[in-house]
Amino acid sequence: MDLKEFLEKRKSCRKYEDRELTSQVLDKVKKLLEVENEKALKHNVEYKLYGDSIYNGLEGVGGYSGVMIKSPNYITMNYKVKDKESLIYGAYYLEEIVGELSQMGLGTCWITLFGVDEEIKSKTFGTQDKIDFVLAFGYPESKPTFEIDEYSARHGIEDFVYFEDFDTPCTVEQLYSYGIDEIFYYIKNAPSAYNSQPWRFLIKGGNIYLYIEDFKGDANYTDSGIVMYYYTKMAELSSIDATWHLDDAPEVETNFKYIGSTNF
Repeated sequence: MDLKEFLEKRKSCRKYEDRELTSQVLDKVKKLLEVENEKALKHNVEYKLYGDSIYNGLEGVGGYSGVMIKSPNYITMNYKVKDKESLIYGAYYLEEIVGELSQMGLGTCWITLFGVDEEIKSKTFGTQDKIDFVLAFGYPESKPTFEIDEYSARHGIEDFVYFEDFDTPCTVEQLYSYGIDEIFYYIKNAPSAYNSQPWRFLIKGGNIYLYIEDFKGDANYTDSGIVMYYYTKMAELSSIDATWHLDDAPEVETNFKYIGSTNF
């Protein structure tokens, strides 16, 4: 499955087969985490692999309204220092892990732990690292992990991409003239907390600036990291070497929360 198809059909898997992963698959996952940790540790983030014992520690308190997702394995996102950079890049590289696991035929599901007591998390994971997100993964049940989503509720490009200022929606024709229309067509499908699609992009002066509408804190920094990852990967398909910078905000009149900028 290529990246475009993956983005169009990406779906969380909340039910897994009751069987352990093979030792060969687990070895691949461990090697994958080694590669990702080399990049993520530069941003004070580390990923760690756990078995199904995590479920018992978080049952009734973690997951969706206390309903914990049961899976054979989990990957934690551990913040050595929790700040804007670690939240953004932790999500960035965890979403890369999601893509790699899907290529192995595995289903995945992000689980938030914001409401879980720190003492419970410390006992469950055996670390004092800050952990707010866990990735459940395993063999999906017979129901396909990737299903065609209902996109009628999703924003159109003109709803989240702007030109020069936030009073001027960017047209598809303008994006086409820059050769980045496909990028935004597909990244509108990127996952976000509560499927809120809070990202807003501003094309101005040769750069693209990322903002968040109605900013709500850590979860939106995570949303930012995910959409930044997919922008970068889609840009690669268009032979664009996109690099994100968490720099100072440009002089733009807006109430949106500024995140960072990239080239196009």
